[in-house]
Amino acid sequence: MKYQNIKCKICYHDTSIWGCVDSNKSCEENNGFYLPYTGNAVYYLKCNHCSYLFTVDYDLWSIEDYKNNIYNDDYIKVDPEYANGVRSFGQAQLIMNNQTFPKHFDVLDYGAGNGLLGSILNKNGYNVESWDPMWGKAPSWHEDKKFDFIMAFEVMEHTPTPRETIREMKQWLKPNGSMIIGTLSNDIMEGKRDINHWYLSPRNGHVCMYSNRSLDELFSQIGMTVTHYPWNIHIANS
Repeated sequence: MKYQNIKCKICYHDTSIWGCVDSNKSCEENNGFYLPYTGNAVYYLKCNHCSYLFTVDYDLWSIEDYKNNIYNDDYIKVDPEYANGVRSFGQAQLIMNNQTFPKHFDVLDYGAGNGLLGSILNKNGYNVESWDPMWGKAPSWHEDKKFDFIMAFEVMEHTPTPRETIREMKQWLKPNGSMIIGTLSNDIMEGKRDINHWYLSPRNGHVCMYSNRSLDELFSQIGMTVTHYPWNIHIANS
């Protein structure tokens, strides 16, 4: 009965058990790489209203627990594109090719990991601050500073507290600012129950997966509307 009567973390509607996977399931299984399974099951729930998928199995973990068990020295095995910079270079190219924001904008890369994306953009004339809550360090900018634009690529699926995370981002956003969220929508499953989908991978720290509707619900709570682009880019505006 552990997973019964759990409310959605976004809209507080009822949820149901959607499926479970081993805690060592990783995104790299999509590329034919498999870690030994641990025998520890991770249950994902689905909101009956907004279709948000999430687990509560890591809700009591501290930052140190995440660092020791997920974002440790073996993380490179399950997310090589993070370590080798392929993802950051691709994201930077996307931003520059599409002129996502002007170079004079003050931009925050939230959940920046190693800060490579911001570094690449800064070398190309942009003005980007990088910060990650997992660093355990206070932001380097003045507490009153506000940003024109906030980036959060491959961030939202890692947070067990989505409402708190977007409110933290919003506090640093100018009143008419925008956010770009990069996270794969579970709408791509087209209504199928695919617990083996590669993105549902707790070993990568993917504790949730959003539907477009759940992102609409989430950002409406901070007065923002979202435009969705297939399948993983979402632009939120005040």
